[in-house]
Amino acid sequence: MRNLTGPALLLAVGVLPASGAPPPPAPDPDVLVRRAAELPHQGGPRLDAAVALARAGRVAEALRWLESAAALGVGADLPALRTAFGAAAATPDFARVARRFEENVAPLARGEVALRLPERDLYPESVAYDPVRRAFYLGAMFKRKIVKVDASGAAADFVPPGAHGLWTVLGMKVDATRRELWANACNLGQGPAMANPEPDTVGRAAVLRFDLETGRLLRRYDGPAQTRPLCFNDLDLTPSGDAYVSSGPNGIFRVDRGRDVLELFAAVPGLFVNGLALSSDRRTLFLAAHAGGVMALDLATRTWEAVALPEGATLAGVDGLYVYRDSLVAVQNALRHGPERVVQAFLDPSRRRVTCLATLDRNHPLYDIPTTGVLVGDTLHYVATSQLRSFEADGRPW
Repeated sequence: MRNLTGPALLLAVGVLPASGAPPPPAPDPDVLVRRAAELPHQGGPRLDAAVALARAGRVAEALRWLESAAALGVGADLPALRTAFGAAAATPDFARVARRFEENVAPLARGEVALRLPERDLYPESVAYDPVRRAFYLGAMFKRKIVKVDASGAAADFVPPGAHGLWTVLGMKVDATRRELWANACNLGQGPAMANPEPDTVGRAAVLRFDLETGRLLRRYDGPAQTRPLCFNDLDLTPSGDAYVSSGPNGIFRVDRGRDVLELFAAVPGLFVNGLALSSDRRTLFLAAHAGGVMALDLATRTWEAVALPEGATLAGVDGLYVYRDSLVAVQNALRHGPERVVQAFLDPSRRRVTCLATLDRNHPLYDIPTTGVLVGDTLHYVATSQLRSFEADGRPW
């Protein structure tokens, strides 16, 4: 496999309106233009502005916003765009930008299959790696368990389904020095639902530490009681054994190893944090803030700022996030019209600005919603087939 930019890649595995109700008013194109200008690194607002302008007959402006959206490398709903642009969709200018959107989502399959597990209803979301035993660990959302794949490729349950009150398993990390596996668990309630659901624990979360050699539970840290649902998503570990944990809109939590407590470390109002990764100097925690892109949280001051991006780049919709040398590696799975991809964002010396963004893998034919992974040397192993949308409306797996 050619490795041009850094780590090689291996795949781990509404309510309808009442009849006769008047249609909603058309959105004000100028309002949408202002919103798109305020969010220069998000494709969705640019597409919304382009559609509204085209419907208002302001085709030249609409094309400019359409071109700026395509420059971000995102996809688009081309049939909807053709409808909005009407006769203008037959022009060479529209055809040119439509080709750009098609190129943006064309598969770029550099990844190779590393692991393939036989359990069709495992619903894996996370993967961790033990460099001592050369073993991988996969967290199961539906099955409520952790699977170990040893160096020979043999898979077996490391933590049995539901053991120790285990709920849906999300982020995991190995502490190779202390021989521990950390895992986040939460009861999402649906999407996918857990096997043997527990209605009384919906909206609760916990962080668990397991002995890597035996699978024995060492410690369980339950999240605090609060009025809105809590879910611990991703986590990263410090050399001293502390853990930082993301929780969507509920802030960044920390497990203080010295005091052996789980506590809220930093509130993040206005952000929805998914993946996170510690910088190599341990001074900064990078946060994948969903629509907001990537933030840099200063651990000393507990303040954050957006990581600046060059024109024509987006880090919206990131799930897994990792530090690799002088860059960030990110799994993007939540761009509105795609693509699903793995990108590498090269940082300047301040670690607060991206100098360029490279696509490493994109819309691989085997993808079924890629999520998170683990860096093993120069190689990223990541979950390629989480199957996060392969369930019924009530959360039961297909």
